[in-house]
Amino acid sequence: LFLIIAWCIGIILPFLKPVLGGAVIAIALYPFFATAKRWVGHRNMLAGVLLTLLILVILLLPTALLIRSLVEGIQSLAIQFRNQTLVIPPPDPSVAGWPLIGKPISEIWLLASQSVESVITTYREPLSQLGMTFLGPLGGFGKSLIMFVISVIIAGAFLIKADASAAFVRKLVHRLVGERSDEIIPVTGVTIQNVAKGILGVAFFQFLTAGTVFVLASVPLAGLWAFAVLVLAILQLPTIIVILPVIIY
Repeated sequence: LFLIIAWCIGIILPFLKPVLGGAVIAIALYPFFATAKRWVGHRNMLAGVLLTLLILVILLLPTALLIRSLVEGIQSLAIQFRNQTLVIPPPDPSVAGWPLIGKPISEIWLLASQSVESVITTYREPLSQLGMTFLGPLGGFGKSLIMFVISVIIAGAFLIKADASAAFVRKLVHRLVGERSDEIIPVTGVTIQNVAKGILGVAFFQFLTAGTVFVLASVPLAGLWAFAVLVLAILQLPTIIVILPVIIY
């Protein structure tokens, strides 16, 4: 019996996180779902499908554009490096005057402007560590993005069956806590919606701040990079994944 229970738990666990995530997203999106349902004549299926598709388009379209831009940039750098046409301008003399880090950065930058191969040979180990530090969060971003997409789809299913889902949750909570369920369920729903609003508020602030700085610094595709910051902030991933390359640029 213990082995059967452990086997069942092992099967359920991989699906538990996206299902719980979908439930949280459904609760957070329910006010928007209710509004969309009124617009489409109180048809749950149509409102749920439209809201789910809208969230997925907002999430996936900019992500696809960013990935394409990143791949094209890497390919361009690789071609320039292979053809020995990669040109790195020498550092401004003021760089050496930066506190603490100015001198080493200026020396490495100057060496890179003279010979990229020399920099790679001299600093192979630190560059490898830096690359792994940068690629690690990217891998986490891909996994989190997939899980988030699955959770959004599950949330859409919960919203389409909102009445049945709510009834199931009421029965489950009632079995767990008894008569207190009538107090706990509304408080839990409001708490989840407020937390979601807090996350979105912080994400929007980061988006606005990063976008303003990118525009003032004349960064190409500033709006796209700022939107990437918004997506990462919503997914609760480090926005340095986008901000660091922009700073380096």
